[in-house]
Amino acid sequence: MKPEPLYYIPVPENDHDVAGPYDLVQMARLLRTGVIAAETLTFREGESDWQPFGNRPQYIIAKEMPPDAVSNRLVMLKEKEEAAKHGAIPVPSVETIIKVGAAALLLLVLGVVAYFVAAADVTTGILIAVVSGGAALVGVAFIGAHLIDEPWIVRLMVLFIPLFDIYYFTTNLDKYLPYLIAKYAGTVIGAAALAGMASVDAHQADEVKSILGLFRL
Repeated sequence: MKPEPLYYIPVPENDHDVAGPYDLVQMARLLRTGVIAAETLTFREGESDWQPFGNRPQYIIAKEMPPDAVSNRLVMLKEKEEAAKHGAIPVPSVETIIKVGAAALLLLVLGVVAYFVAAADVTTGILIAVVSGGAALVGVAFIGAHLIDEPWIVRLMVLFIPLFDIYYFTTNLDKYLPYLIAKYAGTVIGAAALAGMASVDAHQADEVKSILGLFRL
């Protein structure tokens, strides 16, 4: 299919600059609003000279075009803009990968500690689980609040696919880091506390307490 011709026009305020390119629907709108007239010089790619718009066969078409005509070019530009906005997420930098790796290691250590603490004292384990669960919910809520303008599929992926939110926010990781820490630290520590309470009986609890006593030395 032959591409639709696009037109350039001189900038009214500065004869040295040009505006465009515009498709025929856009030119009709400019004509209808008085921005251009039949005498306005126009240029198309591949041409060597400027010509008055009124000398072109398309002038009659533009003049008779209805106001509700849709510009395919504007639609295409809008689609490209939306695609760029919600498009592919850049690969994380080495610095970001190191930060995420260090945070994951710290979460692992905190999870192990929470497990043994909850196993040794159920009351403390319950407190840890409740506080951690609340922190996780707050983190998820704040992350969700920053996804209001995103498509629903993106919101579901960010909220429910583990680690996808870190990948999604990789270009603004420092800005969203507190929310991500609250979500993942709360989830890991809370889950570890619940696991500790569920897996240790009374006899094993005494052994866990003795292990924790070694860490206090």
